[in-house]
Amino acid sequence: EHNRDNRLVVFYSGHGETRKGFGKDIGYIIPVDNPKKSSSGFLEKAVNMGDIVNWSMQVENKHILFLFDSPFSGKFLEANRGSKDLSPYIYASIKNPVRQFITAGGKDEVVPAVSQFVPAFIRAIKDKQADYNRDHYVTGSELAMYLANEVIKYTNNGNHPQKGFIGNGKKIKGDTVFSLDNVF
Repeated sequence: EHNRDNRLVVFYSGHGETRKGFGKDIGYIIPVDNPKKSSSGFLEKAVNMGDIVNWSMQVENKHILFLFDSPFSGKFLEANRGSKDLSPYIYASIKNPVRQFITAGGKDEVVPAVSQFVPAFIRAIKDKQADYNRDHYVTGSELAMYLANEVIKYTNNGNHPQKGFIGNGKKIKGDTVFSLDNVF
């Protein structure tokens, strides 16, 4: 049964690319069978980040966190839900909707074949390393800050994870929240 209050996490690890569009750069997720040589073939199979943003606005879940371990572009980024025991910050974060994106690197940065983003994500949640204020919750904002600080340490070319929120005012007021009390 669908529940609007459920949190949705979308994780993509794979190829991506940024291409010049009409006056702006456009990020794409590239399927394995995509022919990168031909522009028309590329566009038939590649998934435009603008489409993903549009799809995210159609999904009814209140909180959606997108994690992309791919080099397509950071540029497009320019619990108990009713519990009274939650801190005011966590309660406000889960009360309001959000469409949040975190990428493994910025525009034109090459993400390594051996991901440093995934192990950092696992340490952030499983090892509770992103819980900066030790309240037993990791917010999407804490996760983004942790990944930005960690990934750069382990990549030779200095990947800089990017974060951002998309949508109209109604879709960007909240934050994704992971409860660490029952993790793994």
